[in-house]
Amino acid sequence: MPNKRFIDREDQKEIISECKDFYVRKDNIPPVWLIYLFAIIVLAVITVVNYISVELILLPDSDPIPLKEIATLLGIVIFMVIVVAIIAIKLIKRIADAVVTTQFLNLLFINSASINNKFILITNKEKVAVYMDRQFDELFECKSEDDNHVEKMIAHKNIAEEDKDKLMDAILNCEELEIPFGESIIRVKPIKRPKSFCVITGI
Repeated sequence: MPNKRFIDREDQKEIISECKDFYVRKDNIPPVWLIYLFAIIVLAVITVVNYISVELILLPDSDPIPLKEIATLLGIVIFMVIVVAIIAIKLIKRIADAVVTTQFLNLLFINSASINNKFILITNKEKVAVYMDRQFDELFECKSEDDNHVEKMIAHKNIAEEDKDKLMDAILNCEELEIPFGESIIRVKPIKRPKSFCVITGI
């Protein structure tokens, strides 16, 4: 049975790399230099610990220092540092891969949902927009002072007050609705999971 989740598939990197029009947003990905910096710090710690252990071993036998115990302790420290370093580097790499996969899936799903729709808006029942596509932004001329609130976004548009009230009630109660919008129709549909969210489309 094939993996249901794309992120778990072994061929995900190959599929993503073949999409020449997909561009990774680097601002959300742990930078590669962070991995190298962590590796350098780990190597520095190992070098210092190793140097101290060698110096202790070369001390005269007359010094009452438990060399065997110290050497064992330093060996354990070096081993733990190496293990932690390997785990940390793998986690950073995994996070970076997950971010890229998430970006790719977002692009894929949103563009798929845009087919046969003039715009898309996703909002919660508090009427706060959590996603809007470029078409919605351009059509409703959203401004930063609107604070992502749907009621403010549509306030300047030619929608009957009665229809605006119906739209707000449908969002609040997560109910299906269709209202006229010029030559188009605004459709509200509740999302099954997660609950308390609606998708608003123009058709």
